[in-house]
Amino acid sequence: SEDKRFYQHGGIDWRAVGAAAWSNLWNERTRGASTISMQLAGLIDADGLPGRRRSIVQKVGQAATAQWLDGSWRKDEILEGYLNVALFGNNVYGVESAARFYFSTHANKLTVTQAATLAGLVQLPTHYNPLKHPDRALQRRNVVLAQMRKLNAISEKDFQTAVKQKL
Repeated sequence: SEDKRFYQHGGIDWRAVGAAAWSNLWNERTRGASTISMQLAGLIDADGLPGRRRSIVQKVGQAATAQWLDGSWRKDEILEGYLNVALFGNNVYGVESAARFYFSTHANKLTVTQAATLAGLVQLPTHYNPLKHPDRALQRRNVVLAQMRKLNAISEKDFQTAVKQKL
């Protein structure tokens, strides 16, 4: 849900970097430009503790690692690696654990709406925690579903059905 051009860039989305720089320069709200590859690089970095601000040197190293990952791994391997180590809230790491924790099922058995809920969680797991903030989680899930529809990952009919479902 965060990296719409994941399959088109080489680890760094320069278009997103430029947009984020422009937005951060002229707006009060900061905007990031991390790709899935960069996020995976940060998660596997021994110094990449969650919640810690990174220095510019660390960010450059993370970007270099992201480019290396994109040159060495297939995109699906990068996505799988990320989904296996990402935090989904409630001290749950990895999509399989998240599927079991939130929906009592395996990741490969998730419905579209369940998968969209989990995809929405990784941005801000505490903020979108469906156990504590179901209204936020539902709103975020529907944003993810709308992005999926916009990218033709789901049909209009499936989108309309999914957004009507309860969390």
